[in-house]
Amino acid sequence: MAISSSPDDTDSKFGPETDVNWPYGLNDGERMWNHVDYNVLHKNGYELKPRLRPGWVGSWVGTSLRPEQCEDSVSWKVHSSASAIVMGC
Repeated sequence: MAISSSPDDTDSKFGPETDVNWPYGLNDGERMWNHVDYNVLHKNGYELKPRLRPGWVGSWVGTSLRPEQCEDSVSWKVHSSASAIVMGC
């Protein structure tokens, strides 16, 4: 599975003025999860990865942590069922 935490992999139409997570914000494939009803998933026992949840702010934002040290800065290039997990497993 290909992953990347490189800032060059983010969509260029988003920047520091529009995305608090920039340059480690969501890529186009991850943004497609914005169209999924999170409450329906959650009610049916599924949980999205933190960076795909509504209102996600990177765990490094407002701290002295480097984004590269945080799991949620990693942008997934290959999308799979791993984007949502069954809760309680």
